[in-house]
Formats: sequence, structure tokens, C-alpha cells
Amino acid sequence: MPSSIEIVIFSFLAISGIVSSFLAVTGRNLFRSFLFFGYFLLSVAGFYFLLKADFIAMVQIIVYVGGILVLILFFLMLTPKLASEELKEVRLKVSSIFLSLFFFGLLVSVLSKMAPTVIEKDRFPDVLTLSKILLTKFSLPFEVAGVILLVALVGVVVLIGGE
Repeated sequence: MPSSIEIVIFSFLAISGIVSSFLAVTGRNLFRSFLFFGYFLLSVAGFYFLLKADFIAMVQIIVYVGGILVLILFFLMLTPKLASEELKEVRLKVSSIFLSLFFFGLLVSVLSKMAPTVIEKDRFPDVLTLSKILLTKFSLPFEVAGVILLVALVGVVVLIGGE
């Protein structure tokens, strides 16, 4: 049974995560939208801390907030045209709502099928097991993510040099 402080922290993280994700999607300024996106990623890390998955929470903070979000913010700040522009109104609101609902339904169906297998495994892997899996079974996706980040960084440099 969770304690009352855990319920308060969970409620705060849930409300702040929903509000920050809504502000990130509906914001007109790209810089502020990415700051709200970063706040959302921090709230997700807070959920991992509540689940006592400290390693995953720190990976969330270091990789996503510290790496990817900072790379995107550098891209925005180093391209003056994007940093000063306002986002334009989305014209395909109805189709985007239907597409969002479709992907939400797909996510719910996948998670409902996965839930029994996740509940049966009532413990999280330790850091040693997780690192062995990451560096053996998932070494290719790990390297591909690094190459994608490198390509994004080279793209930023090319965009800056072109102006």
C-alpha cells in the first residue's frame, strides 16, 4: 500500500507531466515548447524514481534531458530563423485528432497484452544485468542511436554554415 507522501508525489508528477506535455504540443514558440518537453521528461524520470528504478531514472535524465534535449536546443539556438519564428496553425486538426486516437488505442492494446507478463516479473533488473543486456543483445540499436545523434549534430553544423 503506497504511503500518503507517495500519492502526493505521484499526483504532482502526473499533473505537471500532463500540463507540460500539453504546453509543449500547443505552444507557439519552439524554444518554450522544448523547455516544456524537457520538464515532461523530468516528470517521467520522477515516475521511475517512485518505482524505485533509480538507474532507469538517471538514464532518462542523462540521455534524454542531458543529451537529446540539449542537442535540439542547440539546433534551435544556432539557427536564428527557427529560434525567432512562431509556429503556424495546424490545418489538419480533425485528421490529427483521429490519428492520435488511433495510436492511443494501439498503445493501450499493446500495454494490456503486456501487462500480465510485466506483473509476473515483480522486480526490476539490477544495473549489472541491464548493462550486460545493453552491451550484448542491444548493442546495435545503442550504436545506431549514437550515429543518429552524430548525424543530427552534423546537420546543425551544415545548417549554420549555409547562412
